[in-house]
Amino acid sequence: MEESLGRYLPRPTVLAGDITVPQCGLSQADRHWLAEHCNEVLHSAASLSFIEDRGEPYRSNVLGVEHVIGLCDSTRIRRIAHISTAYVAGLAKGRFYEHELDRGQEHANVYESSKAQAERLIRESWAFDEFTIFRPSIIVGDSRTGFTSSYHGFYAPLRVLQALSPTFGQETLFAVDYLQTLGLRGEERKNFVTVDWVSDSIVKVLIRQTERNQTYALTSPTPLRVSALRDAYAEAIKAVLSLPNRAQSNGVMETFQNQFRETFQVYESYWRDDCDFDRTNLEALLPESVCPVVDREMAVMLSRYALQSNFGFGAKKQSRPDSAWESLRRLHTDPSRSDSQPLDLVVVGPGGTTARILASPGGPKQIGRGIDKGDAPWLRLPAAALEDCFAGRNDLTKLCEEGIAASTWPVEYVESLGRWIQAV
Repeated sequence: MEESLGRYLPRPTVLAGDITVPQCGLSQADRHWLAEHCNEVLHSAASLSFIEDRGEPYRSNVLGVEHVIGLCDSTRIRRIAHISTAYVAGLAKGRFYEHELDRGQEHANVYESSKAQAERLIRESWAFDEFTIFRPSIIVGDSRTGFTSSYHGFYAPLRVLQALSPTFGQETLFAVDYLQTLGLRGEERKNFVTVDWVSDSIVKVLIRQTERNQTYALTSPTPLRVSALRDAYAEAIKAVLSLPNRAQSNGVMETFQNQFRETFQVYESYWRDDCDFDRTNLEALLPESVCPVVDREMAVMLSRYALQSNFGFGAKKQSRPDSAWESLRRLHTDPSRSDSQPLDLVVVGPGGTTARILASPGGPKQIGRGIDKGDAPWLRLPAAALEDCFAGRNDLTKLCEEGIAASTWPVEYVESLGRWIQAV
């Protein structure tokens, strides 16, 4: 770009920090530089976790905001733009206005609660002369290309279906009534906005706004029904993935439905019917801004991009048949261990396998191929992800936190398996 323009463009100065520690972990020299060169902060760092684990999402979303406020106070930065979420509305019914934050509504999960607390901290802080609050709904990829660097929310069901597809095949994958399995009617509306429109809107608001201390709902006036989203997933999967046409018994179908339901239990509140998000401030400041409609056609395009890019992991590597079982056989077992518990491991995709592990928190006692009754706690992950763990490129606990692996194992056993793999 510089070559075509015939001039150099300014480079940003990057200061590496950590919002979970005081002053965001910046040195005195870094803070001095901020005080000399910065007059406004755009704060977008956040945890997207729907379950409370190891202090998250409160550590990043609430404590992190407190540390950002402290940093701004010490460096005399008096303006902040904060990326909140439309879902501070929680379980509110009817229209939720931009000026509202707490009208007594409950929140459906810890993510919503933590973001509401964070927004309140910004609004009530004495550190700022001015604040701007942005409340995007569910952000998806680029409206033209489908590109995204984050595969949460919209993409979560698609990732699970992709992981299960080689094992269960078309007959099972498309015979399941997912809406009924998740207790949905199909009429529920979800509010999706594309990342290009969100980023463009934030920049325009920050340039044009004249009123202080305003909130802008970056939401779509045209939500998508959950039934259309389900159909878009199915169309994208059929178009992109080569699935075996493998019929399954009723027992396998029931196991598949139970595992799918348990995997998405944490997201149950996520797929509820959204309230109506007021956009008065946004429309008054950006009257010409047209939010791209995420309809079924665009949902298919976004889903196809995610599947074709393998959710940011690049093209799938060809796995050897039984490669997962060969890797598991390398784990050191100790038959003398006592107090062992049966755990099921389901490795899906090319090279996948199933295994019953007798284990204690200290290590595995015995590993056997196959699953007997399927009545033990289970952990499911893609074969490629397991290979990455054995190669030291990833960590099992991290895979669970990111939703790539799903588990009903006790946390200490997930951590133990991660250590057993690293010791190979």
